[in-house]
Amino acid sequence: DLQLSAGEEVPRDHAVLIGFGRVGEPVAEELARHGIPFVVVEQSRERAEALRKVGLPVIYGDATRPEVLNDAYLESARLVIVATPDAYQARAILMLARKLNPEVEVVVRTNGDEERRFLESSGAARAFVSERELAVSLSRHALRRFGVAHDMSDVAARTLQVHDGAHP
Repeated sequence: DLQLSAGEEVPRDHAVLIGFGRVGEPVAEELARHGIPFVVVEQSRERAEALRKVGLPVIYGDATRPEVLNDAYLESARLVIVATPDAYQARAILMLARKLNPEVEVVVRTNGDEERRFLESSGAARAFVSERELAVSLSRHALRRFGVAHDMSDVAARTLQVHDGAHP
């Protein structure tokens, strides 16, 4: 359960961040830096306890369970960010989140274009493919290093577009 301090309001219009690992932690840092309210759902008891000690709003538990997402006030959330690497878990969380709050936007982390297509056709607003996102950063660095004038939004659009197994 999310421990609210006396006088602290129930989160509304917030993000629910699933997972506080190598991907989730920097996402949480950016949300905090920009004053965006969020609740973390973490299935590692040790990590959840450590996060509570530093004052982060965290729910310990498996986000594929309805009671865990309900404890994160999913019904009043604006966004669910699935930062965990497990494809099965991402699918289950997406389906459950959309069932509990059909209006909530869900974005997920995934490892391939086929899974991305499946997740987006199943209701994810966006599924981010790890290797493609990394390719954008590597391309940006290379183009800057060589002093090439470029529009990063065009580079990203080309790099992130889904290919059906064929390489250009």
